[in-house]
Amino acid sequence: QMCIRYSLLRYLDNLNLDVIVGGMKAKKLKPAKPFTLRWLYTKKREESALCSSNFLISKTVFVENGFDESIVQYGYEDVLFFKHLKQNGYAIHLIHNPVIHDSHDEASKFIAKTELGLQNLDRLIKEQKLQEDDSQILKHFRTLKKIGLSSFFGGLIMSFRGIIFKNLSSSKPSLRLFDFYRLAYFCTLNSNK
Repeated sequence: QMCIRYSLLRYLDNLNLDVIVGGMKAKKLKPAKPFTLRWLYTKKREESALCSSNFLISKTVFVENGFDESIVQYGYEDVLFFKHLKQNGYAIHLIHNPVIHDSHDEASKFIAKTELGLQNLDRLIKEQKLQEDDSQILKHFRTLKKIGLSSFFGGLIMSFRGIIFKNLSSSKPSLRLFDFYRLAYFCTLNSNK
């Protein structure tokens, strides 16, 4: 009860701002495998990212800049949303007011959701709604493509998919390996382009 009240007060102290993001954080206790990957990703990557799971926005700003309702698949809708806010001149203010991300995604489910997200990223790029600066994956893909290695990299990493999944499902998943897998998967989506 007290925690909820304190959380709301932090937002109320900033009502003069158009867009406020409180962020998220992982639970303190590390879960057992196969839930470790999702927890670690939240802890190491999403705690410092803009996320649409915990923000306050004025009604006027939201009505003018709402979510792109053509996006019906998981992934990158919040990246596009915050990009549009910035393009339209709104400052996005980060405050330390995180919600606890209590996801119970097993590694296989999280990887599948990640693949859906990358498919959505690919679509948003093709529709020119997102560009290279909007995604680290796209920046790295463009570099590989420029030197003629995107198809090779994608094929090489994907040939080790079973070994990679074994690591990602373990109690000590490697985020670097997950990054390589994500980039390789994106490369395979674009292997003939």
